[in-house]
Amino acid sequence: MARFIFYVLVLAGIAYGGWSLLRPSATPVPLAAEEPGPAASARPASSGPVPEADAEVAGQLVARADALLADAGSATSLAQAIELKDRARRILWDAALRSGSVVEADALTKRVEALNEDVLFSEPPAPARFHLHEFRPGDRLWTLCYRTFPKDPGVKVEPGFLLWVNGISDPRKIQEGRVLRVPRDELSVLVRKSQYRLWVLLGGVALRSFAVGIGANDKTPEGIFEIETKIERPDWYAEGRRVPFGHADNPLGTRWMGFRRTKQAAGYGIHGTSEPDTIGKAASQGCVRMLNRDSEELFSWVAAGTKVTITR
Repeated sequence: MARFIFYVLVLAGIAYGGWSLLRPSATPVPLAAEEPGPAASARPASSGPVPEADAEVAGQLVARADALLADAGSATSLAQAIELKDRARRILWDAALRSGSVVEADALTKRVEALNEDVLFSEPPAPARFHLHEFRPGDRLWTLCYRTFPKDPGVKVEPGFLLWVNGISDPRKIQEGRVLRVPRDELSVLVRKSQYRLWVLLGGVALRSFAVGIGANDKTPEGIFEIETKIERPDWYAEGRRVPFGHADNPLGTRWMGFRRTKQAAGYGIHGTSEPDTIGKAASQGCVRMLNRDSEELFSWVAAGTKVTITR
């Protein structure tokens, strides 16, 4: 009898497994992109690798960065100068995150962005930051980005970001023999609610910033999230109804980048907006809003799986 029951349970398990593999799965959509979500206070204990504000430490970091930049000025080789500037920009970004002054943080961030030009776009390219790929006959950006280039753990290179890094406006005009810089560092996103700013980070250092709008009454949650869905011309689903793209009641703008659906992040994401005057304000019901043109640029840069850290 016991053996009979055992066989029945085994067969039932096989049948259930087959049904699980064959049953259709729902396509994720921005169901509640602007609906009220869980309270922002219900966030994980850690909000990511963003350090606490500490003006004294920030000052010490700036002094270290200045010393490195002075050494770079007297470096005996271009490669050595780039390495020293790379270290300096990382330290300055750390200082910007620790600064208790928004004005000082902005000034430090501008220094970082200026150093990006020397480090990321130097000639010749810094080998620590890029792989180099010679464009060959038959190469296609989609194939290169999704099959050829993923060499470093966690690094995904979207075609739009590859074009931007290489200063290419039209992918149809990439000439045979063109050497492409392929970033070796991971792309991520940082949002600081108090500054209404979103930064794109490359290897953990600020690369580009955008003004954003956030949730009214502190509804934008804080923590580390992950982009799961990317939708162009998104419809909006709220209160059991579908509001099509372009409708006056659809607040999502031209792009939607939804977070992986967890208890904290369900329905939240980053999107464009049909109300550009809300950028720089706490006016949404929880999502991070961008100007449509900015959301389109970010959309072309970030891949599914990109980490988004939202802090105070």
